[in-house]
Amino acid sequence: MSTPAQDAFNEHAAALRALGEALSRASSVRYLAAPGTGASHHKGGIPNPTLDIVLEPRRAEVGATITRAAMALWPMTGTVLEHVAALDEATAAWSGDTPSRKQRSA
Repeated sequence: MSTPAQDAFNEHAAALRALGEALSRASSVRYLAAPGTGASHHKGGIPNPTLDIVLEPRRAEVGATITRAAMALWPMTGTVLEHVAALDEATAAWSGDTPSRKQRSA
């Protein structure tokens, strides 16, 4: 039987895994040509497939979405790291590896 805290951590962990997977997928295509890009038919003018790829809205939206996610999550990073440190300290204290004990043995 799980506790509300365990359920919350499991939900958070699942969300972070999903975020990591989505970021990995987005990052892997961020600088690639979107499907069907580069095969445009230019009517009068010089074809420029590189520019077509760079300016393609779907590719640009992937990069913009990565940036928006990073900026939205930035303020939470410090809080998450504080909790990581607190959990590590609590676990170390539980095992008897407290800072005061480390200092005494040094």
